[in-house]
Amino acid sequence: MRPKNEASGISLIVGVVCIVLAAVGAASLHNILPHIDGWQAAAYAIVGGIFIAVIGVILNSILLFFLDD
Repeated sequence: MRPKNEASGISLIVGVVCIVLAAVGAASLHNILPHIDGWQAAAYAIVGGIFIAVIGVILNSILLFFLDD
C-alpha cells in the first residue's frame, strides 16, 4: 500500500485535465462576454480556477480511494 500523499499518475492526469478545462473556460468566457473589462475577466478566471481546482482535488481523492482497494 502506498502513502496517501505520494504523487501518482492519476494526480498528473487530473492536473492536466484541470489545466485544459481552465484554458477552455477562459476561451469560452472571452467569446461569450467580449465586452467585459480586464479586471472582470481576471475575477471570473480566478473564481473559475478555484472551482476547477476543488473539483480536481475531489476527483483525485475519489480515484485514489478506488485505486487502494
